[in-house]
Amino acid sequence: MGHFARLSPLATKPTLVSSGLLALVFNRRATRALAFGSAVGGEIIPCPRIRAKYDQVIELLIGRGIDTERTDVGNERLDFFHKGMTLLHRAAGMADDTVVRLLIEGGANIHARTTNSQHTPLHLASRTEEFDFDTVDAVNAHRQDRRSKKQRIVRLLLENGADVNARCYEGDTSPLHFAVNSPALTQILLKYGADPTAKDKHGRTPLHQAAVVPPYGPDHRDMKWVGRSAWRPDMKTVIRLLIECGADIEATAKTGFTPLHYAAKLAQVDAAQVLLESGANIEATDKGEVCNSPMWTPLRHAIHTYVAKDCQLTRSRSCTLVTMLAKAGANVNAKGGDGLTPLHHAAMYGIIDIVRILVRFGADVEARDCQDTTPLQYAIYGRNGTISREMENRPATPASGRLRYRTQPAYAATVEYLSSL
Repeated sequence: MGHFARLSPLATKPTLVSSGLLALVFNRRATRALAFGSAVGGEIIPCPRIRAKYDQVIELLIGRGIDTERTDVGNERLDFFHKGMTLLHRAAGMADDTVVRLLIEGGANIHARTTNSQHTPLHLASRTEEFDFDTVDAVNAHRQDRRSKKQRIVRLLLENGADVNARCYEGDTSPLHFAVNSPALTQILLKYGADPTAKDKHGRTPLHQAAVVPPYGPDHRDMKWVGRSAWRPDMKTVIRLLIECGADIEATAKTGFTPLHYAAKLAQVDAAQVLLESGANIEATDKGEVCNSPMWTPLRHAIHTYVAKDCQLTRSRSCTLVTMLAKAGANVNAKGGDGLTPLHHAAMYGIIDIVRILVRFGADVEARDCQDTTPLQYAIYGRNGTISREMENRPATPASGRLRYRTQPAYAATVEYLSSL
């Protein structure tokens, strides 16, 4: 017999119907469905094809008295964040607006929390970053449909009394922290009274979160980034919304990072632009800096992002960001606790594009750090101690007795450029 035929007699026994059946019904992958199983009358029913008419089945089960408060806390296969989910948690997290409505109408507890992470259904409905990208076909259409459903679910939960400022594990993130990837969800939560100054356990506000949305680029080597680049959200809108509603632009995390620090660290040009236009303090220093000229901090992060990312688009953003910070008045000759200037760092890593930008804005090519080393000397010697063939025939320099040339052409180009100044 078919799957639906098998359900009919079971659904008439509400005392035997567990949340496992519903978990099974609206899990998209058969593997996940089998993992949760469905203990109904002692029988495990793997029925992934039931997904086609799950709303009818759920409505029937609710009408028959299914326990909407049952959780899957006893399932040892679940990870930390998923233990203790109710049916409403699952429906909200999977953007299943039809099931959410049915469960709320059936008396489901909208304030229920998961066992470990203490997430409410609103937390899960507000999350916008967790997607499967095994393939990237039609990702835009899929995401747009999911966005619309998430918005309906969030409104439905809030209209029925969900706590818009509920905190999860250890007073950590609020729904607004999760929603910043979506301008629409951010706007809905703010309309219902979400606190834009709320801090998570790391001291980060939703504005910090908005500044660190990864800068996905279509040329990134990770296949998942290809799909994600197709739906990169408009973070300018989100950041402006948060600021207009009272977000503290100078709020500091426990590390001392402001939103501008995070934007610089991840080469988020759009975020940095809005923050600077809104009056962000370019002299803000993080707790890791021992620096008389704190403008160095965001410049350092922008330079290090260039090195860390293997995405040409991200590197281009780093150059744009360094230019933006310099134009905004950042001191290009600011020194860190070790006496290093931004030019020292750019030369150290052979970042010829940023070296040129810094020099154009007045960077001192003769600046010396605490070890009396110039940017040119940093460009010459390499950590691996090998000599660049391109540089072997260059005239001796004061540093050539103890420093060796790097091997990559980028370092050679940096040395050539600095030597010509």
